[in-house]
Amino acid sequence: MEALSKIDEPTMIIFTDRHAASTEFTSGYSNLYNATLALCAALKDRIAIFDPWVFTGNLQQDASAIRKEFENVNLKYGAVYYPWLSTTLNYFVDEAKVIISDVGKQRSGVPNGKTLLEVKALNMELYNRIKTELTKITIDVPPSAAVAGVIASTDKNSGVWKTLAGNKFWCVIKPTVALLSAEAAYLNVDSAEGKSINPIREFTGKGTLVWGSRTLAGNDNESRYLQIRRFFIFVEESILKAAQQFVFEPNDAGTWIKIKAMCEHFLTELWRQGAMQGAKPEQAFYVGVGLNSTMTSLDVLEGRLILEIGIAAVRPAEFIISRLQIKMASS
Repeated sequence: MEALSKIDEPTMIIFTDRHAASTEFTSGYSNLYNATLALCAALKDRIAIFDPWVFTGNLQQDASAIRKEFENVNLKYGAVYYPWLSTTLNYFVDEAKVIISDVGKQRSGVPNGKTLLEVKALNMELYNRIKTELTKITIDVPPSAAVAGVIASTDKNSGVWKTLAGNKFWCVIKPTVALLSAEAAYLNVDSAEGKSINPIREFTGKGTLVWGSRTLAGNDNESRYLQIRRFFIFVEESILKAAQQFVFEPNDAGTWIKIKAMCEHFLTELWRQGAMQGAKPEQAFYVGVGLNSTMTSLDVLEGRLILEIGIAAVRPAEFIISRLQIKMASS
């Protein structure tokens, strides 16, 4: 985690190892996941996709374990998906190490005790039959890596502001638990603590779909949706990086006008792509910067340039506000 905190490029953190199958091993995952949320909140440039680390197939039991172990802080930086996925992926077989055994047979056949590679040399027909049976053994996996793939595809083809809900998984046969509408709603909305869990569902003729796009902060009106949190991260990071060209400029009105114009041009282009609500740019966003507006005289003297960005991500003219601070090299 410490090494990861020093790298700027990641936008998502996932943990793809096979998770525990009982409640005896939750503490390690709980500690790791809460530390990850704290890291994401401190850096403000990435989110985390989590798997249900206890997976019994009992919906209420699994959901309760997840919600109980997460602390009630930094939840807008994480999302959980349920259940696991039954995939078309197969296990890799090292034919030189797989030994054939006539288990349950009264007699020992020719392949008994031989490796699959040796069987291949002795009897190609039998070898092919064994390989066919091996391909029937598919892998069940936690969903986070597949969700990350859907996010990356959506970012590329539609935009970071687009919801994941309704997108299809590939190489997936079905979810390992078939969820009904009421069960999906139970995961999506946590009436007790507001910790949303995103369901994955199978639909006839459509395949296995992402059926939720919520963060763990289900009660947060501004950050309950994953696409809104990620869109704000994208906007904030883009502006902060672009503003680095001004750090050696004087912290005065001339520089403020340039930065404001840059931000407005950037946000206008995003609005034209459909990233924000509103029929006109002024209904979709605003940019504020200036003395006695976003900064005090002390801020200016100490080289702090503070921007205020308002974005209508949900409804026109209802702005979610973000304040960005740029440290100028000189005042």
